[in-house]
Amino acid sequence: MDAITAAATACLAVFTSSTDNAGRELFVTDGTPAGTGLLADLVPGSEGSYPSSLTPYQGQVYFTAYTKEHDGTGIWATDGTRAGTRLVVSPSIFPKNSSFHYNSNRLVKFDGKLLFMIQPFLGKPQLWITDGTSAGSKLVARLSGDFTSDGTDILIANDNYAILRVAEDNDQVSLGSLEAKTYKLRKLFSLHKNPKFWQNKVLHTENPVHFGRRDFAIGLTDENDFGYVSILMTDGTVGGTRLLKNIGGEVRGFAGAEGLPYLTVASDDGWGISVRAVYGSQRWSEPLLVSDEDTTGDSDMLPMRSGTFNGVAYFTVDEWSSNNGLWITDLTAKGTRQKAKFSQSGRSYEFYSSKSDLGFLLIGEGNRGDRLSIFDDLKKKPTLSKDFQISTSYGVAVLGSDIVSGGSRDRLVAIDAATGAQTRLIGTRAPFVNSITAVPGKKGQRCATTG
Repeated sequence: MDAITAAATACLAVFTSSTDNAGRELFVTDGTPAGTGLLADLVPGSEGSYPSSLTPYQGQVYFTAYTKEHDGTGIWATDGTRAGTRLVVSPSIFPKNSSFHYNSNRLVKFDGKLLFMIQPFLGKPQLWITDGTSAGSKLVARLSGDFTSDGTDILIANDNYAILRVAEDNDQVSLGSLEAKTYKLRKLFSLHKNPKFWQNKVLHTENPVHFGRRDFAIGLTDENDFGYVSILMTDGTVGGTRLLKNIGGEVRGFAGAEGLPYLTVASDDGWGISVRAVYGSQRWSEPLLVSDEDTTGDSDMLPMRSGTFNGVAYFTVDEWSSNNGLWITDLTAKGTRQKAKFSQSGRSYEFYSSKSDLGFLLIGEGNRGDRLSIFDDLKKKPTLSKDFQISTSYGVAVLGSDIVSGGSRDRLVAIDAATGAQTRLIGTRAPFVNSITAVPGKKGQRCATTG
């Protein structure tokens, strides 16, 4: 099959890579070696267009790329074919010599559109929104800070609000929200020497996650401390923004998922780390899991991912002990039990899970090539659990019955979800592969980006 003119019936994934002749460009795969290749050479020659921010939207994948022909970085869209790859938002509508803000070089789904940040060559960062066309793109806010500021960023968004971190002109840093429809920007919380909560500290934000129907949770850290100073919980309004009331001890980690009415939080009371669930009302569950300090000597247990699959709640744990793995829970200690032990001895680098709309739960471990497990039912054993030389940090796409992921030594591989058979799509001498993103499938197709 021609990789460039792949059949419309095939599931496709695009990814960034580079060659000596084309530079860094956009590539495509259908999960077979013959269907893997360069999609479009947007900047002819070896220089490359450096595509970035690959985002599934409106049945296509949108991305940013620089082209000399259009004298700047614009927004492009692709359906996975060369003919279907085109510029949709021209850089000519932005201030001259603008670039996508280096601290937030991504497209964020918000209010049925894409939210992004532009940095003029001279001037303040600008917040824009687009429906995927130049005519449907508009400036919604001019932000504080300047080109040298590393504080301004789009942290997370849902259908109602986008949460921003903004570096202000007075050297203050704050969290703000952008309201859908009205695009009204409001200040929620000061991160800079807030006298009500802390003094002489500038807090940093980490691990923004969804939880509940419309809430967010954002970790607040101090660069001089280990763990979190606190967790900020917000629904995007001033009245709905509050700090987590700790039950005693330092918060070491937390995880959440959209629709899940609680956060999974690990806290250290000085005697050990325990994992509990905390609801938006700040009601805590009993300890679901307690660190195995007898084994580790120095526990560092962290919940990494949480969610539900077919009505069963789960979370993953990162710890130097037998606790390391996937757990299911009914939010009682008695009903919390381990379903899969991760193979990596010592600290895992990344835990990865997704169900998307695929009908199965995909669990990956580590970013250097480790175990991949597939569950049809979390109350049963996995249908597949096997070690592969893959890396979930490259991105993972499900194309029908194939799971496509990057691997060690810059390989690209396809794994049959039923048998575990592995097919190398790009050889060991391939250039760096990154940002693997599935083109959204048509009705009846299982084509999805997971993570």
